[in-house]
Order: sequence, then C-alpha cells, then structure tokens
Amino acid sequence: MEQGLLKAVFIAAAAIGLMALSPTGEWRKGDPAVDKCTAEYAAIDAAVQQAGTTDAEYARIDGFPYFRLNRFLASYDFATLNAAQRTEWIDHLVQADKDERAIEIGNLPATKRGELYGRLERDPVTMTKACADAVRAFDHQKPEAHKALPPRAVVEATDAAPPKSNARTPEQIAALTAATAPPATGTTVFEPMGTKPMSAYTVKLLVDQSRSKELKIPEPKEEAAERLIGSFAPMVSVTGEPDDSMVIPVWKDGKIASEYNAAVAYAKFSQARWKGEPVLQISYFIWFKAQPLDGLIWRVTIGPNGTPLAYDTVHTDGSNYVLLLDGSLKAPGAAKLPEIPDGSRLVLSIDGETHDIRHMGAWDGVTRDNYLLVEYDRLRRLYHHDGETRSLFDATGKSGTGPNAPRQWAHHKLDNGFYFDAPDLLQKLTAVK
Repeated sequence: MEQGLLKAVFIAAAAIGLMALSPTGEWRKGDPAVDKCTAEYAAIDAAVQQAGTTDAEYARIDGFPYFRLNRFLASYDFATLNAAQRTEWIDHLVQADKDERAIEIGNLPATKRGELYGRLERDPVTMTKACADAVRAFDHQKPEAHKALPPRAVVEATDAAPPKSNARTPEQIAALTAATAPPATGTTVFEPMGTKPMSAYTVKLLVDQSRSKELKIPEPKEEAAERLIGSFAPMVSVTGEPDDSMVIPVWKDGKIASEYNAAVAYAKFSQARWKGEPVLQISYFIWFKAQPLDGLIWRVTIGPNGTPLAYDTVHTDGSNYVLLLDGSLKAPGAAKLPEIPDGSRLVLSIDGETHDIRHMGAWDGVTRDNYLLVEYDRLRRLYHHDGETRSLFDATGKSGTGPNAPRQWAHHKLDNGFYFDAPDLLQKLTAVK
C-alpha cells in the first residue's frame, strides 16, 4: 500500500507541476477515471520535459492534454462546422497528440521509459490511447468544454525572425526558369530511385480518393502516398563534391553531423487552402554537408486539376524564400513555373556552396546517381546510441544554436512575416480570396 501511495503522490505532484504543459480543464473535476488520466498525462509531460524529448511540430491546447494541432487545423472555424465535421476535426486533434506523444515517449532514454512505465503501471503509449478516448467522451458531454476549445485552438507565432535573406534581383528571378541554364562544372545529378511521374489525371484521382469524408482533407496513405511523392520528386543537380549533398543528418558524439551512406531526400505531406478548398502539398528536404548543418526545402502545391499550382522553396533556417507560380497568378518577386512536358521530371540546379537554387527546368540529360525518398518523420527519431533515438530538433523546434540553425516543420518563419506552413500563404501572397 505504501508503494502505491508513493506512486499516487508522484503522479499528483507531476500534475501540479506541469499545469503549464497539460492543465486540467476547469470543468473536469471530480471524475476519478478522468482525474487519473489527467494526472498520467502530466506525469508523461514531466518525464518528457526532464529528458528534453518534447516535440515542437504540433501545438498543445490549454486544458486539452489529448489534443494537438497545426496551423492548417487551427484555420478551421469551429462555429461554422456541422456536427460530423466537428467530430472529424477533433479526430485529427486526437491523432496528432497520439503521434506526438509516441515520438516523445519513444525518444526517452530506456531507463526513463522504464521508470515512467513503473509509475503509471501501464505502457505510456497505450495509456495515451485509452485516456484520449475516455477524456474525449467525458468532455463531449460538457458544454464548458465545447465553449473553451475554439478560442484555445491556436498556434502561436513565437519563433524569432529568420536570418536576413539574400534578395534576388528581377534578373536573377527571371534566370531561375530561363530556357537556357547557366553553365556549371563539377555537377552531380541525382534521380529519385524507382519512381516515375504520373499524369495529371492520375494525380487528381489519387488526391481526391485520399480526401477525408467530412472536411475533404487530402491525406494520402501507403501506396498512394509513395506514388505521389515519387511523381513530384525532382531531379537534383548539385555543383561540388557529390558526398557534400543530399546527406543524412545523424547524431555523433553528442552532436549533429552528416553521413553519405546514401543520397536521401526527406518527404512530407501538408495541406493548404486554395479558394476555400483544401489542397495537397509535398515538401522535399535536402541536406548538405556543412557545419552547422544546412538544408533546403522544395515544395509543390498540387492544384485541383492535378498539376502544380505553385512551387516554393526556402532554406531550413527560414531564409531565402522563393515562390514560383502558375502563369495565371502573380505575386511580387515571384517567378513563373517552368514548363515541364508530360512524363518529364523537373530538375533543380543547386549551388553546392550557397545551397541556393540557380535554375530549374525539364531534365533531358544523363543521371549519375540515385537518391532515396524517406519520410520526414525519421528526422524526429534519429539513432542516437545503444539503440536509443533522439530528434534532430529540440523542444523549441531548432537543431543547434545560432540564427542559421535548421528549424523543424511549423517553425520556418519567413522574412515577410508569414510562416512557410501557413495554409493561406499562397492566397495571401497572390491576393486571391
């Protein structure tokens, strides 16, 4: 009994000390099962915070420890959703928290995971799944919870401004998609392994089939995800030594380093809004051998007809943003999309020293090397040592220190004041309603 009492005291103390991380809803008092879950959430947060494995990709919601959200989910107006749409929206918030906690708990040192397991008397990941269902069902019956949720479902813009970007001149913007690429020596051309571009019809079909029932959010899974990522993956032509580009970030001797066991690009789906409808985006993260680590993000926004609506790119520290648009759209400083014939693949010509894109267009040459496409989330579970894992990013969404440190998804604040993951970024830049 004494041992059980000590465990209860520990969990209660964690709940009190971690109110800023997972506060108890003021309407959620007195139910033993819900109180237990709330205390267990706080105990997990305490262990994660102490070990430094907090993940910053999704934002927490005060009073709702089983919810997390991103800017796209936060863009929904709860008041305008019908009952079925609200249920689906909440499903996304619950799943986001489960995914985040699985990463945070998985990155705990083995000894800390064991201690947490002993204190909770059940597996922490299993506990989060069970408690999400229990607390959600309880809150669903409480008008106070429905009233409290919408104003708290926000993502704060707390990231520092990015380093000063190298503004491109109008001539440099035009040269990005000029008919003739600038001459380059010492280039290595990488091609995505085992993939081929698809027709716009097939792309549209796969995207539409992946849409959720109520909110029509495109969320490709499994084979459809692989085909879409492979279809839009660019060729990559980089000047300099081949081992200096498309590297793999790793933890080595307690620091972030890079390896060239294979050329790799990390791919991630996201969603944006275009004329009121959700559209699919695919981002490709390319890393370079540099100290500190440096990288480039290349993103395609897929239009309703299955063709690219826009391309944009930014360095992983949030600097040097460049936008390319369909010929029917205009924005200050934006270039026109390059013309890519059906069945052809886009090639990005990148300066191996500055890591800036110099040119882009259709590829018609000979490749020298292949690269692998892997999911972006692997960066949040990098091998650390002795079978343990650790994220590339810290609890603030940065990797390393200094103004040029790479930032995690959802933390790329652009020099125009917008966020790279803002769902209305394209609409704001083009002034399209």
